[in-house]
Amino acid sequence: CVLCGRADDCPAKYGEKRTYVEYNLTVHYYCLLMSSGIWQRGEEDEGVDGFLITDIRKEVNRAAKLTCNICKKKGASIGCVAPKCKRSYHFPCGLQKECIFQFMEDFRSYCWEHKPVQNFPVKESRGTSQCTICLDLIEQLPMYTVLKSPCCKNAWFHRECLQYQALSAGIFFFRCTVCNNKDKFQKEMLRMGIYIPEKDAAWELEENAYQDLLQCYQHCDVKRCLCKKGRDYHEPDSKWEIKRCQCCGSRGTHLACSSMKSWEQNWECTECRSILAKAGNYSKQKKHSLATSEKTDGPTGLLEEPSPKHPRQSPGSQRNFLLRTPKIMCQNNLSSCSHLELPASNSVMMSLSPLMSNRSWSLRKKQIKQRSQVSNILKELKLQVNTKTTRLNINAENIWNTALKGFRQRNFSPTNTIEINFTNCKNRSKTDTSAASKHHFFQLLMLHLQNSSLFEGSSVKNLSLDFQ
Repeated sequence: CVLCGRADDCPAKYGEKRTYVEYNLTVHYYCLLMSSGIWQRGEEDEGVDGFLITDIRKEVNRAAKLTCNICKKKGASIGCVAPKCKRSYHFPCGLQKECIFQFMEDFRSYCWEHKPVQNFPVKESRGTSQCTICLDLIEQLPMYTVLKSPCCKNAWFHRECLQYQALSAGIFFFRCTVCNNKDKFQKEMLRMGIYIPEKDAAWELEENAYQDLLQCYQHCDVKRCLCKKGRDYHEPDSKWEIKRCQCCGSRGTHLACSSMKSWEQNWECTECRSILAKAGNYSKQKKHSLATSEKTDGPTGLLEEPSPKHPRQSPGSQRNFLLRTPKIMCQNNLSSCSHLELPASNSVMMSLSPLMSNRSWSLRKKQIKQRSQVSNILKELKLQVNTKTTRLNINAENIWNTALKGFRQRNFSPTNTIEINFTNCKNRSKTDTSAASKHHFFQLLMLHLQNSSLFEGSSVKNLSLDFQ
């Protein structure tokens, strides 16, 4: 580098190392930015980001007369801006001596004696906490290598971690990792010498970085797939439609392979089901449903949502009644549980014992009462369900205007069921309320959006329709 005299190529510390063969010039970007006797007099495409080559030569000649107060060598192009301070130094030497370089406004530099510091309350307890970026322990002390968040009381960072995050996130995404504050956080970090590049985030600049997110997972992962056309075969609105796991979305099954009648049913893959089981969701729901059905007459126990993988038997069913009978006898010590057998019919069950008959009859009456309460609750809930339909008259050749006209109707509501009426089918009206008609309507609508001036065509913005 013509300014600091070092050959190190470390963009995180010294900025990008640039070499211009036609000018016989090599310079670190940060060394150029922080030099005290040069400024950008050209356009961005002139010289080195607006720094003219002639101005760089003049700055090199000026710095050659100044001695670095740290390494004692010539070429110190950076000076402390504090009044009456005559210290000069190279940019790498300033970093080693913990000087502060502010990459904003007029790019001021402060020596190790006059550098700005963060204010810490005297009464604030000193201890250790985690750096919220690398999660390593950090001492809560006012040090050059440690910075405190201006917006969060207990957020501490390593200076090096903050600098790497700023280089990756850029000015648009660099913010507090705890509260997501941007303006106050960036202002303080710039004051304390963190360089925030004016560019988009690194993950946004990578080409096709999110390509995988535009593809829906369509593969049957059950142990025994019944589809003769293979696990990847997918046919919408049929038993071979692939349903994805409602928890992770990364596993799938054909409706027929999991005995599902429609894609509206919930389905979890074996991995997610095992995680839920370990968390106790299924066992707790099952125990709670049994306890509330035996001890509670109120609607609270009746409205509990059962596990989707273990459907609850209806309260009045004979199977549920027969399974509970041996449990009652065991609790009352009428007989040993190991010698009990499930009765084959109601006559066998009624002849077990008089006490058993009385207990069973009282339980039967309670279940009938609960069933009547359930029916009353369902009748009340039915009144709250919106069953209205809204008919949309759609012209496939003018999909956008006719769709807007339908959406702007006074009686249109997003909660209503949509009924599609294609008006230009064989010069006569043809109504089709099937899911295929709605699917076709949304496909046409998405195609228009994709080719609009907003999305600039299908080759620029990748859109996909997930009708499920």
